[in-house]
Amino acid sequence: MEQHIRLLALGFSYANKAKELATEIYAEPHKLAHYQRSCYLSILSYRASLEIQGLSPQQELNSRLGLGRALYDFTSDISDAEHVVSRGLSKASEDDSLDDYLFRFYELHINISASKNVKFAQSLLKRATKDAERKKRKEWIYHFNFLAAKYSTNPLNFLRTIVDLAKKNHDTSLHHLGLAEVARILANNSDWKGCGIVLKDLEMEINLLPDSNKPANEEAPDKMDEDIKQSSSTNERGLREYILVVFLVVKVIFSSHNADADTAKKRLEEVQHLIDETQDERYFEMSVNGCSDKVVYQAPTKSQLLDFSFVLSCMTCKDPVGTKPLSLLYSLKAIDLFNEDRREVYRYSTIQNIEKRNVQRVHMKLYILCSLTQVYIMRREMENAYKTLTEMVKLSREHSLTMKWAAWMLMLEGYYLQASNELEAAKVYYESVISLCGKKGDTFSNLFLTNKNSVQNLHNDEMEVAAKLSKLALEVGTNNAEHDRMKELNESSKLIQCSSSILAALRMVEGMLNKSIITRSKYLLSQSLTLSSKSNDNHIRAFLFALLSEAFNHSHEDQALKMIETGYALARKMGKVDQASSKSYGMPFLNLFYGKCIADHYKRNGMQSELNKQESLNQFYTKCCNRIASNGFDKSIEMK
Repeated sequence: MEQHIRLLALGFSYANKAKELATEIYAEPHKLAHYQRSCYLSILSYRASLEIQGLSPQQELNSRLGLGRALYDFTSDISDAEHVVSRGLSKASEDDSLDDYLFRFYELHINISASKNVKFAQSLLKRATKDAERKKRKEWIYHFNFLAAKYSTNPLNFLRTIVDLAKKNHDTSLHHLGLAEVARILANNSDWKGCGIVLKDLEMEINLLPDSNKPANEEAPDKMDEDIKQSSSTNERGLREYILVVFLVVKVIFSSHNADADTAKKRLEEVQHLIDETQDERYFEMSVNGCSDKVVYQAPTKSQLLDFSFVLSCMTCKDPVGTKPLSLLYSLKAIDLFNEDRREVYRYSTIQNIEKRNVQRVHMKLYILCSLTQVYIMRREMENAYKTLTEMVKLSREHSLTMKWAAWMLMLEGYYLQASNELEAAKVYYESVISLCGKKGDTFSNLFLTNKNSVQNLHNDEMEVAAKLSKLALEVGTNNAEHDRMKELNESSKLIQCSSSILAALRMVEGMLNKSIITRSKYLLSQSLTLSSKSNDNHIRAFLFALLSEAFNHSHEDQALKMIETGYALARKMGKVDQASSKSYGMPFLNLFYGKCIADHYKRNGMQSELNKQESLNQFYTKCCNRIASNGFDKSIEMK
């Protein structure tokens, strides 16, 4: 019927227009009325097409599919969509020739139900998967397992089913996509052993992926009455690049966790280069075993991957040394990009989807602000640290994310106070972090955020160890530490697979605690130096060289001097430089320690000229330390 085709085409056209406008109304509110009109006309057109008398089963089901999607996308009450789709599901199940429609209705019904009742959606998924297995529709078995992974709290089982089935059926693209997603989930769950095994398998097989540059064809509205299988087209463009991006991203995190900073940075460069080259197309249609059947997979957009690559940059580049270190450059560049109005046009956008996307971007921006605050504190740029932390608190409040980020913000406040010589106040904040962890605290570690509607509440075991370690370090500094606390922390770090930075700090604090046992102290501090050097953690190294120089001073004076010179060079570069006097205050307390050691060396060796210069610097560092001891960090310390 021509009238039916015209109404379907109208409904399709208005729906696309509404989705296009949905991405614009946040920046241009005057388009809201146009958006609402397009939504209304889309629903009206599909409803009118359904009310035509004498429709064939295929025509009725096409109308129900279109109407169900429009109601789901454009209305807040999904009960109408649920009713329309459930009627379509019943109708499609009456005839085996309508199997393609049956599975499309299953998919839509599952997505609708998941927004209201996830358990019911999961039961529908089980039913749909059984029907797909009974009818031997492999493409839908894959598809429903991907959906099950999306709506499950334990997606690994479903992803492994896909991997095993794809390997058995020689569906190479699906097999590698499944492996990539398994690696991503294992990284989310901090299962580094399992993640390493999957990465190794994927690395061995990834070169077998076929390159495909076939263009993607848009679904034509005037073909909606035809057989669904005939209107779909193979689109694997970008799939290889996406799998490579996931592989490289997980490799970056895996390498960072294992203190392999060089590998992490190299892989990160590849990720950003790959993202820049790929198209912003993330709907992949993969052929199943060379047949015409397809599996459609929705992956993150190019801009989402780009956002996350900046988060990774901040994770892997926390070295605070230098006038403009990479840690600062990456963070500031990322903040600038997030502050720009970068509107994205999604192929299937709705206001709800854009709101979810905005929340995801807020989480990413919060992580970058968090990283930036840490770098500022490490560099003792306290005014900038205070401003950034204040912005972080404000942003989390605006988006009702305070509880999710409370542990991180309290931890940063503790670092800030400790750096400002407010040790007792810092201790209170560390205790607050310990009480929060494992409850409502959150850290950003959900890669791409595609498996959950929001960031999941993680048990922050690693952060709890970091908070306990920071508290213990304060107690060691005031000679109030207990050895039993150190034993507990060591056991905790083994159970939760702590990152290299935490382990390096653990060894350093344990070395300080065992200062009286010189051999043991040297061993622990050397272990810490190895870990921190491999991960380019120069902040810890600046402290370590001071501790090691004391440990080696009695027996290896030459080595101790080299450590003092290296540590002094690091400490001086962590902070602002006054161009007028060419002095840097960097880490005043550390600089004063190193400066006195260097001055003693010059004095012993009769180097009077160098001694005079060093004593002048030491006077400046003493002045800085006295001001910090009495007032904390303030503007007076910044040399203007």
